[in-house]
Amino acid sequence: MSSKTRKILSVDIGGSKILVGIIDEYGNVLSSKKQLFDHPTREKVEAAIVALADEILADPSWKEEPEEEVCCIGASIPGLCDSANGLWVYAPFSGIRDFRIVEFLEGRYHKPTFIENDINLCAVGERRFGHGKTVDSFFWQNISTGCGGGIMLNGRLLRGSSNSAAETGHIKVVDNGALCPCGGHGCLEAYASAPGISRQYRELTGKTLTAYEISLLARNGDSSALKIFDNEGLYLAKVIGAVVNTLNLPLVVIGGGVSGSFDLFYPAIRKYLPDYLFMNANPELEIKPTALGYEAALISAAAYALYGLEKADI
Repeated sequence: MSSKTRKILSVDIGGSKILVGIIDEYGNVLSSKKQLFDHPTREKVEAAIVALADEILADPSWKEEPEEEVCCIGASIPGLCDSANGLWVYAPFSGIRDFRIVEFLEGRYHKPTFIENDINLCAVGERRFGHGKTVDSFFWQNISTGCGGGIMLNGRLLRGSSNSAAETGHIKVVDNGALCPCGGHGCLEAYASAPGISRQYRELTGKTLTAYEISLLARNGDSSALKIFDNEGLYLAKVIGAVVNTLNLPLVVIGGGVSGSFDLFYPAIRKYLPDYLFMNANPELEIKPTALGYEAALISAAAYALYGLEKADI
């Protein structure tokens, strides 16, 4: 490829949407397209990726030269992922399991492909393009359709023995609490995720609204909505305390769709954090919304693919 700037085909597989885009090596989104769906299945995911990727690749607007091609593919996988073997192992929300997605993508597009769990990817992307550029260790907490964590420790992604480290969405924040998609009760995901926010508001008021609609009510002073986001801060403070007490990290980054309401729950995190964090050991802890915005996973999949192409030890 003769272009000076490398381009990556990036795929973000979410619980209710597929986002596909072209990202350049500096983390800029040159083109992106989204498809929403209910009750995702492997067949729906495959069809959506192909439809969106084919359309984007055929569009010349992102190209510096007419015959330019992407250099590689990165894909963000929800749930458990075996990145070394190119396997999407299991997603609790959709039930998709044992999907050899690298084989599928390389077979269709003939480019080296790299996959990783979506939140691990977001930690890698924040490291390359966002707040993580200035620190070697930090915790990335996702709050969206589900909840999960990614940890960069001394410049390396913390993977764990089965590549499943930092599943913070399944830390218990309410004793004997609501059922979580993982099968447990009282998990962060059951309360702090968008569906969890909606469920709590419905239980409190009898009204069924989206997390975004509830955030609008909170900004207009609705007492029930404000209570929900105060609880959001409490649950996140419990998880942040557990993680930071264990690893002594200087930075927490919060991303995912619900992070758009950061201003509503951040004061509550700070209010409750002293109850769960050893403050004397972590006096300068920073908590920030992601620098990568709504498309964090899409940008981060490209970052991970670039590290893979460069054979970097990340």
